Amino acid sequence: MRPRLSTRSPGGSCGGAASCISSSSAGTPGTAPATARATGCTTAASAWATSRSPSRRWDGGGPGTCTRAMTRTCRSTRRASCPLPIWRSTASERRMATMYYGDRIRLRAIEREDIPTFVRWFNDPEVRRYLLMYRPMSRASEERWFEGLLDRHDDYLFAIEAAVGDQWVHIGNCGLHRIDWKNRYAVFGIVIGEKAFWGKGYGTDTVRTMLRFAFHELNLHRVELEVFDYNPRAQRCYEKAGFRLEGTRREALFRDGEYHDVHLMSVLRHEFAGTGEPR
Repeated sequence: MRPRLSTRSPGGSCGGAASCISSSSAGTPGTAPATARATGCTTAASAWATSRSPSRRWDGGGPGTCTRAMTRTCRSTRRASCPLPIWRSTASERRMATMYYGDRIRLRAIEREDIPTFVRWFNDPEVRRYLLMYRPMSRASEERWFEGLLDRHDDYLFAIEAAVGDQWVHIGNCGLHRIDWKNRYAVFGIVIGEKAFWGKGYGTDTVRTMLRFAFHELNLHRVELEVFDYNPRAQRCYEKAGFRLEGTRREALFRDGEYHDVHLMSVLRHEFAGTGEPR
């Protein structure tokens, strides 16, 4: 599920708690601790779709096709109900940067005006429990992180928006970090900051959408992440997308007065295709 290489990233809660990498001092549940933060995609790649309507999903000649004439139909009738306050997309639909669509979510570039939302999320103890960060986050530190993001070329970071009625709601962030272009692998991070959307499948949809982007757009061969042992929901989410347990860093995390294991999971391109996704 922040990018400051080395602080927010480990066992995320895919559609539940959090699971991403952040910037200043933590990581995500479900991603790797020393990665970056899944919040800020200022360098998005090509597009699978550019529609602004929640009812239109990326329909394409296959995940990662990145063409405008997409042909895949997605479930447009499934809508989420959001009992909590909604922070809706504004600013001219975030200037409608390239969008990547899943069945129920879309990924867009992160904007400076998202910073207050990040600060709110990462100062929530429930959300932070699944991240590497362990101390309060200030707006100033987030702004510094955002400025550094503009010059980074080994991170692809996105804001996750969910379709709620005819609106898009910013519910979290995700990204690919520390991309190794020679060996074709990256570290994945995700955080669902809006707790009203936990456990409803948005994390799973986001993971699959990001893997399509990784394998079919960036031509990566391997994607890995780390997840905390007390986040089984995130582990199940990753397994659905093809991730496999690769190993365990025993008692590598100190949280809530005790040590916890951190599990390393990874998925290869052909394994992701084996989950029913096009090659």
